[in-house]
Amino acid sequence: LLGHLGIVQDGVAHYYKASTRRHTKESIFAVHDFKELPRVVILTCYGGMDDMVPMSVVATNPDGLILTGLGHG
Repeated sequence: LLGHLGIVQDGVAHYYKASTRRHTKESIFAVHDFKELPRVVILTCYGGMDDMVPMSVVATNPDGLILTGLGHG
C-alpha cells in the first residue's frame, strides 16, 4: 500500500484502503538473513515546532525515520 491507510477519529478507525493480499516470504516485509536491526528513530512533531530536533536526528544518519503528529490536523 502506498499513501494513507486511514485515520483514527474520535476513537474510531476509518480505513481508506485495505490490503488485498497476505504478507508472505516474498513480501517486502519478509526478514531473511540479517545480523542486526536497522536504527529507526521515531519523532513526534507538533504545530509550531522548529527544525532543530528533526535536523539533528537527520544529521545522525539513521536507517529510518518515522514522523508522528498529533491532533486532527
